[in-house]
Amino acid sequence: MSDIEQQTDQTLKQLRLPKVDWKRPITHEDIAYLLAHYPFLQMVSSGDTPALPEPKLILARSGWVIHLYGEALSCSPGGLLFQGGDFRVLLGEHGMLPTEIINPGKGTVHKQAFDTAQEMVELAKRYSWPGIRIVDGHPSMYFAIWIGAERNGIPIVGGYVPNQEDQRKMALMQRSPEEDQAIRAKPTLG
Repeated sequence: MSDIEQQTDQTLKQLRLPKVDWKRPITHEDIAYLLAHYPFLQMVSSGDTPALPEPKLILARSGWVIHLYGEALSCSPGGLLFQGGDFRVLLGEHGMLPTEIINPGKGTVHKQAFDTAQEMVELAKRYSWPGIRIVDGHPSMYFAIWIGAERNGIPIVGGYVPNQEDQRKMALMQRSPEEDQAIRAKPTLG
């Protein structure tokens, strides 16, 4: 057994995690897991928005980096990519397991993705994009871009069409506090 394998086995044991077969084939589930936990988004203007002379890197409120090209925007967790959202586990002295907060106060990676997508729409509006064409990304970020675009009056002209479930979630997000109160006040059969 190599030193790396021994160190990996020791770390897994300290973390109380099962052994991993690193030589097994990569599965569809592995890819789906990565896509679900490491979202990204690429979108372009639907019009003749000019390119910037140099791309701008904007630190989003979520802590992610947004790449602004003028006629295009992209984002991913960047430096936070391999740190799993809010927490990173490090082995301390004598095998203790302290946790260190990464990107504190920003929520889960899913909330960070949603918030970053909203901020990207705000940038598109600030740069007078006539519409948004989604090039690639994670489906949850497509939904977030659509929500932001609807709120800001910017059409999505390609790359995403909301389905019935998306429409249902949008309706829930648009309920007023009074509607929420009325729903909670309804008696339930029990």
